[in-house]
Amino acid sequence: PAVEATLRDGGLPAFLATLKALSGHEDRGMHERFEGLRDYPEESFGKAYADFITRNGFDFPGKPGGPPPPVFRHDCCHVLGGYGTTAAEEGGVIGFQAGFERLDPFDVIMFAMAEFELGIGISPFIPGELHQLDPERVFAGAEHGSHVSSDLIADIDPWDHFADPIELVRRRFSISPRGRKPEYPDPAVIQTLQKGASSN
Repeated sequence: PAVEATLRDGGLPAFLATLKALSGHEDRGMHERFEGLRDYPEESFGKAYADFITRNGFDFPGKPGGPPPPVFRHDCCHVLGGYGTTAAEEGGVIGFQAGFERLDPFDVIMFAMAEFELGIGISPFIPGELHQLDPERVFAGAEHGSHVSSDLIADIDPWDHFADPIELVRRRFSISPRGRKPEYPDPAVIQTLQKGASSN
């Protein structure tokens, strides 16, 4: 399913970029371009994305181990929708994506259950966790995403909007306030996960 989605949303270039990222390929030019987002205006979408990456200890695209195109766009959904990165929040943002992508809700629920309730790491990009799913958050995310006017994964290029104020971008795509603050893992947990990833 991940391969099909990558080909559907970004075509062969996105699929090849994903393979490069998974193989540890470095794209220095891409990485430097993303690093430049740190210097974007404080209220811009680009700066919010850079702050999200930094807060979570993630790598920018282009660096070995950095996210491939599908994960980059998923992270942008976190930023635009106002979702954090705990397992429960990941379930919420998966629901949010399902709302605007018009995916089969059953597929979304099964994926979220496998990843965050059963601990089965179906996605190569998201570690599985046991008993962390919040079903209410998944359904609320789907309702939230259903009001979005465009498919934020397939239909937009975040670079076309990074320089704009994030609130303007949200209005542009009818992304309403979520109604709750995003939640993030404890910094100590993030450090532990990073150490585990670097040792593998």
